[in-house]
Formats: sequence, C-alpha cells, structure tokens
Amino acid sequence: MHSFKILLGALPFGLAAQLVAEPFRSQIETSPLHIELQNSELTGHVRAVITNRGETALFSTWQNPLSTDQLARKLYVTIGGDPVQFLNPEGLPVGAPEEYESLPAGVSITREINIASHYELQPSEQYEVQAGGLVPFRLGDQRGDAVYETNVLSFTAPDEIPVRHVDGITVEAASNAEAASNFIYGACEDQVLNAKVKRSIPIAAAMAKKASEETAAGKHKDAFVAYFKVDNEANRKKVADRYAAIYKTLTSETGPIKIACRATCTGFYAIGAAWTEPTTGKTEFCPTIKQYPDDAKKCERMNLPGVIMHELSHSSLLYKPSTGDQAQGPQQCKALAEKSALNNADTYNLYGQSVFLDTVC
Repeated sequence: MHSFKILLGALPFGLAAQLVAEPFRSQIETSPLHIELQNSELTGHVRAVITNRGETALFSTWQNPLSTDQLARKLYVTIGGDPVQFLNPEGLPVGAPEEYESLPAGVSITREINIASHYELQPSEQYEVQAGGLVPFRLGDQRGDAVYETNVLSFTAPDEIPVRHVDGITVEAASNAEAASNFIYGACEDQVLNAKVKRSIPIAAAMAKKASEETAAGKHKDAFVAYFKVDNEANRKKVADRYAAIYKTLTSETGPIKIACRATCTGFYAIGAAWTEPTTGKTEFCPTIKQYPDDAKKCERMNLPGVIMHELSHSSLLYKPSTGDQAQGPQQCKALAEKSALNNADTYNLYGQSVFLDTVC
C-alpha cells in the first residue's frame, strides 16, 4: 500500500525546496496531477487548487488523500529550518476504502487547508509554504503514483490564532483538565498507571464535551438509536446533561469528584478494574487497568477515557440517577431497552466513544 505525503515548510524566502526525491522529479511535468497553492479568503487557511491535466479521469484513494482532512494531517511545517509542531499528530486511519475519488480530465477542485488551527504558528509571523509528494491513483487500467510539486506561497499567520487541537482535544480543554486533575487526581504509586491516568483525563474531558454538545445538537442519530433506542428531545437532554456534568467536573478545580488508585485490588475488588462510590464522588483504578490504552483512537471498551465515562456516570453527585451495570460491551449494551440504556454505565462509555470517533462502536 502506498502512503500519501504532503510537505509544508517555512523556507528561506525566494527559495523553492525540492520536496520530491530525485528519481521522481522527471515525472513532475508529465504527471496528470497538478496542485497550486494560493492564499485563501478564509483566515488562517491556504487554498490548494488540484487539477487533473490528463486526458482521462484520475481516480485517487488511500483514505481519500485529496481531502481537506488528509491534506491537513500530512503537512510538515518549519520556520527557520526548525520544525513546527503539528497539533493533531495521529497517523492515517488503518485500512483503506475500495472506492476511488474521481477527478475528470481537465477539471480542478479546491481544498481550503486550515494551517493556523493545526500548527503551532506564531501570530503575524510570515511563512513560506510549499507542497510535494506522490498520490496513489488509478488512470484507466493503470495504477501508480501521481507526482506533484507545488509553487512556493508566502503565508502570513493571522493576528489571532484560533483554538488549536492536540490529539483531537482542544488545547483549552486539555489545559483546563490538566488544572482540574491537580484537584481531582493526586498520583498513583505505580508510575505506569500514574502516567496513563494523567494522560487519559484531558481526553475524557474532550470526549464528554463533544458528546454533550453534539448530542444536544441532534447529531449522531445512528449511534444514539443504537445505544439509547429512542431518539427524542427528552432522551437527548438526559444524555447530553450527564455528559455535560462529567465534562464540568473533569475541568473543575472544585470537585466534587476525586480520582485515585488502589495499590492492590483483592477480594471483592478483584472482579473489576475500576470502582466508583456513587454517593462520595470517589473513583479508584485497580493496577490491572494499566494494560489498556490511555487514548481513544479506536473503539475499545476498556480504554481509560471510556472507562472514566463509565465510572463517573455512576456518581449521583454529578447527575441523578446514577447509572448501574446492567450490561457491558457493545453487544449487550445495544440489546438494552430504552429505560435501561439511559441508566447503564457502559452505554455512556461506548456512545461517548462513538461520538468522539464519529462512528458507531
């Protein structure tokens, strides 16, 4: 499988870099793919004008590499020769669709690439932007890589940089959750678990925020019906309000939740990986949970951000009634009736991940 790569760099002014390796440079002029960079009317954006110069339709794939999302994810920015941090460093999703995106012969499409939201740019600083690489394509029966290298574009960062994202989390939400964690979370003696819990709290906060806002806005109907059965205003309000309460406590420095770790989980506690006391606001992780992911890059019932959704939904201090454990895992949770689903902890874990990942887990 070919990978798609597009490079964006702040280069010495007036100097175009060679972004395509020497063996491919001879193909640039004859390539059916041509991309020109232009300044955009949208603040903080660069426009890419993508043209098929061939005589037949050009089809591209690998998670649609000509999409705005993929262009933004694969930019590489430098200033003065030093790399600029990309604030959403996830790689391409695993797997690729069978379908190809068609670009008819002689046709151009435009993509508005939001640089300011995805890179650690400095306000009002001037950068030079260039792109180059290879796009997997199908041209009739022929398959290969369409080579391109763009013009050099002078780009000035906006005076005010918009809210940025780190691993899909707004910097504001991450910093708020980090401040809150100083209150709601102390530290675990187990350093591996300690690091995982600290990383998972901002992700859980972002998950709860998105689940609250987008549920209230009527989005994610398929996931909502899959997990809560009846999509109506009353049910959406109950679900959105619970997530809002979870987000509030994860970004608050006043509680009422406290998150801690147990050194050992024996006896009754050995049957679980995390525990919440519904009326005291205390949640505890067991050492066994450190084997699970501390991110939310794919549906995973036991990833820590999802477990935090599950556990905090048990707390009546955040939202009443507190949830129970009628079902666990996607299959069991999707089989619940409406009333049970609205009060089941793992449903909030899995639906929250569904919204966060824009899928149905």
